Parts: sequence; C-alpha cells; structure tokens
Amino acid sequence: MKWNKAVMLCAATVIAGSIMAGCGMFSKANGFIVYGEQKQVEDAILKEVNRFEEKDVYRIKLATDKDKKIVIMDETTAKALLKKGLIKEVRSENKVAALKSLPAIEKGKGIIFAQESKSEINVDGQSISVAYKGNTVIGDARRYGDMFVVLEDADWKELKGDEKTMAIIKYKKDPSERLKQFTDSDVEKTQLVKIAD
Repeated sequence: MKWNKAVMLCAATVIAGSIMAGCGMFSKANGFIVYGEQKQVEDAILKEVNRFEEKDVYRIKLATDKDKKIVIMDETTAKALLKKGLIKEVRSENKVAALKSLPAIEKGKGIIFAQESKSEINVDGQSISVAYKGNTVIGDARRYGDMFVVLEDADWKELKGDEKTMAIIKYKKDPSERLKQFTDSDVEKTQLVKIAD
C-alpha cells in the first residue's frame, strides 16, 4: 500500500513538473536584466565582459505614484524589449506569454501595463494620461517596478523622473550560476530572463 502511494506521489510530481516546464515562467534563462545607476550597471557589465555573448543598454526613468514604483521607457526601448521577447502578458498566476506587438502610442498619451487599470499617473507633479493595456510584465515577473509606462520618444525626453540604466545581457549558456555576481555588485536589481534569438 505504501508503495502505491509513493508511485502516485512520484507520478503527480512528474506531471506537475511537466506542466510547469511548459509555462513561460519556467523556461530556461539565457540572460539577465540589470537595473540601477549608470555607473553601477557599467561596472557590473565590466566584471562579466568575457562571459556574455551580447549586451544592450537602455535609459529608463523611475517614478513613484501613490507608493507604486513606475518604470517609464520610450517607445524605441519598448520595441527593442518586444523583439527580445521580454514584454510578456500575464495569462495566469504561473504563465506568461510574449506580446507579438506593441499597442499604438499617441503623442502626449502613454500606455501603461499594470495589474490594475489606470487612466492617469502623476510623475513629480506632472500629470500624464495613459491608456491601460493589460497585466503585462518585463521578463517573467515584476522585479523593478509595480507597473511600466511607454511614451513616445519625444514625450519621454521631456518627462521628469529619476533616470536609470537597464542592461540586457545574453549568455551562450545558462547564466544562473552568475546570479550571485550581480547580486553581490551594487546594482539595484537583477532579473534572470529568457531572451529570444
């Protein structure tokens, strides 16, 4: 009888593992997103320069609205992340799927991806109209901000906000063993991700 329970438990574990392996959240990582001040990110990249295959560095802005941290990027950056398969719609608690295209962005009005619908955000006293476009994340989860906003490039330049640096670093092999290197450096946040080829 005990043997049957053990077999059932093993079978359940294998089935659960198979289901999870098919989910976006458990796909094998091949890179990192590193967030922080420009110098912090540059220093972290220098330490890894002989190990990674490629890197791309982007400027983003960080703001807070009602205790919620907002990552704000320009349309050019958002399209680059989209091409790398890093902007993902949350389908369920354990599943995300890469967006195929970016919603249209109007001049003077951004788009917002968050858990809850919003039509406006406040950045350093500046009110910005936004169109809610769903529960979508960068990578497989919310790591650096509670939500993110995409603005036309010109609108992004004019916006106030704390400017930060985001680097996407791609490796040939699974880089999870390098996570401690980034965690021990002075970057603000590190995120293990699967970058599309």
